[in-house]
Amino acid sequence: SPELIRKRAAELGLALRTLHIGNDQVRAFRVPGGPISEAQDAVYTPRGIVQLTRVNVPLARDLGCEWAVVAASGPTNVQSLDNVRRMCDAINTANEIARKAGIGLSYHGHGPDYRSLEGQNVFEFMLANTDPTIRFELDVAWVAAGGADPVALIDKHAARIVSFHLKDWTQAGKAATVGDGQIHFGGIFPGAACIE
Repeated sequence: SPELIRKRAAELGLALRTLHIGNDQVRAFRVPGGPISEAQDAVYTPRGIVQLTRVNVPLARDLGCEWAVVAASGPTNVQSLDNVRRMCDAINTANEIARKAGIGLSYHGHGPDYRSLEGQNVFEFMLANTDPTIRFELDVAWVAAGGADPVALIDKHAARIVSFHLKDWTQAGKAATVGDGQIHFGGIFPGAACIE
């Protein structure tokens, strides 16, 4: 129960700041041995994003979290700028639901969210088409996988970033433990320290 989780976290001196939403549903939709992208496409539709928020924001609130984080998007959401716009509209609607419950809404991007699509950077497009109260959880490995510079994104968009996933990215294109890849964390940590 949320009460027991909060109690145990307090005993360990941990703050429950964010809750990823959608992960459990993606796991439920994943065909055993099948690609996770198909399950993400089934769960993170624009309508699904709104419903995930309705279902999970009360849990985030009861856990004492400050933020509910839309944990991903499916490949279909980043196939065209029209699809990205529909996803942004859904995230804006989800944000209204979260704010009414006293929770902030955040979005966790993956590699395709940092690439160019139809001549526009998807991340920049999302920033421009989502409410300024929506924040982003920057997964530095996925930023690197998308061909962007995590330090530059932090420096440029610190006001829209609320949290981080810190993992490394190898030249072979695999996620790795911090220090085992090619990301320069010496530049990330000072920028991350400035995020509220």
